[in-house]
Amino acid sequence: MKYRLLFIHLLLFNIFQINTISSQNGLSFDGVDDYVQTTFSGMSGATTPITIEAWIRTAADALPSANGQQVITDFGSFVTGGRFTFNVLWANAIRLEVGGNGLSGTIPVNDSMWHHVAVVYNPSITNKLSLYVDGILDVSGNVTVPIALGSTTNFRIGQRIDGINSFTGDIDEVRFWNIALDTAQLIASMNNEFCNPPAGLLAYYPLNEGIPNGTNTTITTTADKSGNNNGTLNGFALSGATSNWINGAPVTSGVTSSSITVSDCQSYTSPSGNTIYTATGTYFDTIPNSKNCDSIITINLTLVNNPTFANITVVECDSYTSPSGNFTFTSSGSYLDTIPNSQNCDSVIAIALTINTVNSGIALTGNGSTASATEVGARYQWLDCNNGFAMLINDTNRTFTPSMNGSYAVKVTKNGCTDTSSCLTFTSVGLQQSSIENELIISPNPTNGHILINFGTARGLKNYTIRNMVGQIITQGSTSSEQVNYVITADKGLYFIEVEMTNGKKTIRKIVKH
Repeated sequence: MKYRLLFIHLLLFNIFQINTISSQNGLSFDGVDDYVQTTFSGMSGATTPITIEAWIRTAADALPSANGQQVITDFGSFVTGGRFTFNVLWANAIRLEVGGNGLSGTIPVNDSMWHHVAVVYNPSITNKLSLYVDGILDVSGNVTVPIALGSTTNFRIGQRIDGINSFTGDIDEVRFWNIALDTAQLIASMNNEFCNPPAGLLAYYPLNEGIPNGTNTTITTTADKSGNNNGTLNGFALSGATSNWINGAPVTSGVTSSSITVSDCQSYTSPSGNTIYTATGTYFDTIPNSKNCDSIITINLTLVNNPTFANITVVECDSYTSPSGNFTFTSSGSYLDTIPNSQNCDSVIAIALTINTVNSGIALTGNGSTASATEVGARYQWLDCNNGFAMLINDTNRTFTPSMNGSYAVKVTKNGCTDTSSCLTFTSVGLQQSSIENELIISPNPTNGHILINFGTARGLKNYTIRNMVGQIITQGSTSSEQVNYVITADKGLYFIEVEMTNGKKTIRKIVKH
């Protein structure tokens, strides 16, 4: 009997909740020295359309007599017509300056509420500049100086490129397009975060990093979700309710969050594959969700180092494969194997193995008239190879003397193991037997059942046996007469008549019943 030890490796992830966040993070700017410097160069010249949009929240008085200009984004060169400064200024409304002139809106936005703001530059129409607030066109028009945008300073968020007029308040969802979006296009997308940035969105800063109002001193980079032009945070305290990551604008986010509880052995690899944890604790990981937005995972991790040990006794025939599947043993002995246990630690298995084998050899004996199995002290069953390896019912000894020419094998069973020999062919059965081989006459053959067995000149007692094709005895008897009459009442088929003299010599004839 074979004994197996089965261990099931269970790594349980208990997901307590998965929810869609109705708003996401943003950044709070202190109006002193906070800004985000990106590696995106913006657009040079004046022939390409531009749309810049963002969500802002501020209570600052942007009039020059108060806090002054509040810059949302800026890029370019600090020359006349060379920069593209999107800001809040006159009437506390949004404004676009190009250096030397600008276009101002009329709708105040400093009411401490979140507002979506956008500036659109379309060089192919009469009124090339348009300013939007919450999807409504505030004003459109032109500037009085030629626009020739430079590339001295890359795109900056929250401060003018000369390092002044920092923004006081909150900014979220900053987008830079090389398309002149219209009102319908702005309205269609302004309330939703992009998971797959559409064509024309050259730079996209959702500003979703960090823990709102938490300690984020190590999170000083924000990702460009349209490319590799990430931004670096400058001047931020990154702790508390201001100058830090905060809860963002009321934008429907594709970001999801989940919490999992994990038990593992000595280490655990985060779902993203980016981090290997070697100590118990609470960790955070980010992977893409089904919308290709961030899925933020809180990992409650317990690490244990709890190996287990087991002993098993195995008795097998010929060979044995270890529980891990890594080893195949072909001889008896003591072995070790290792598989994961239920805590994903090592389970070391000591295997006391007994391998039993059976010798299936076969050899001719008795001048080639008898076959003998090599294995001693076993159970034997001789088989007719020419008849689908049918069992020869009465032939269960170690030695075997066939009653007719043919091909034979032996099945050997010992210690619970069984093997079958190769087939051995006999071609001279009865050649050295008495003359009865030539004188024996069976008629009629084929027959419809009635047969006459004529022994010819053979004298003395003659034993006869009639078997069917699988070796079962139909009838048997003895006679001193020259002939015997018999009726085969069994089914049609092939039968064998075996005649044996008292001196042990015998012969076999085949009969066909129609």
